[in-house]
Amino acid sequence: MRFIVLEDEKIKSLIKSKEEIANKIKDISKKIEGLEEDRNKLVLKIQRYNDKALPLIDKYKKEEELGEFEEYSRLYFKDDELRLEIFNALEEFKEFYKKQQEELKKKQEEDKTEKNK
Repeated sequence: MRFIVLEDEKIKSLIKSKEEIANKIKDISKKIEGLEEDRNKLVLKIQRYNDKALPLIDKYKKEEELGEFEEYSRLYFKDDELRLEIFNALEEFKEFYKKQQEELKKKQEEDKTEKNK
């Protein structure tokens, strides 16, 4: 293999700057990997707590308390109370459908105004 030695200071400066940036990118990538490992460890810890809590929560879930379209949703703290949320799937669908219809109406009105211009 052969090479030619270049004595151009401008090119040297540009290549050194590029290498410095590349090294910074490598350092940042290593930090990101470390943070991802930390995040994954925390996620596993949360999963272990969930695995312990779910059987305890199940004893409070009573199917006879639920309405026809109701389901248990989530467990959370609010105002220092532990709450088991129940949502109505039919009501959720109605709200989604209304929003969808409103967006469709707006789009149709916008299309009409565009055509009238």
